[in-house]
Amino acid sequence: MTTMIIADSFWNSLSQEVKDCIKDAAIRAGRRERDTTIEDGQQARNQLQSDGVIVYDPTDAELEQLKIKMQSVYDKFEHTFPDNMINKIRALQ
Repeated sequence: MTTMIIADSFWNSLSQEVKDCIKDAAIRAGRRERDTTIEDGQQARNQLQSDGVIVYDPTDAELEQLKIKMQSVYDKFEHTFPDNMINKIRALQ
């Protein structure tokens, strides 16, 4: 999730056309940042493997156990996230 913070007084002084342009640029930048993060992670994994590090991928059963164990964490901190964020996180898994 990418957040953009702009003072209301400044934002309200902009034309709708400029607001739309800023919103569009922010969405595109956020998507690109996520793509770059995924690419960086894959490059890091590849480098680690090249360096001889054994990278373990958990089985589906292990991932299911992790999800079960994570429930208490979600329950404890759900109130700190925006509405429906926990469901969005779960959907990514």
